[in-house]
Amino acid sequence: MSVGVQSENTKRGMGGLDGLYAVYEQGRYEFWEETEVAGYPAAFSATVDQRAEGRCQLAVGIADDMSFTANAYIGDNPDAACQAATELAAGVIQTLGGDR
Repeated sequence: MSVGVQSENTKRGMGGLDGLYAVYEQGRYEFWEETEVAGYPAAFSATVDQRAEGRCQLAVGIADDMSFTANAYIGDNPDAACQAATELAAGVIQTLGGDR
């Protein structure tokens, strides 16, 4: 499991979920599914869909120009990866004190 902050996207003016959605609209994501985490907009996304292998990435928009990703890899239980990414993202938001 890992968490990443997309600060480079913000520097390029492509921050937040809007920047990621623009990439999706360009057809560069094989997998895109919008959701919500603790009241924040979010989307599962991947340039190559590896959910069957137990890999899941969840991007969460925490400001108009900032997002973070929660990544999970559970090779021995692939169906649990996206739930684990969601729980990780919720934990990040709770730690930062940002529940809406």
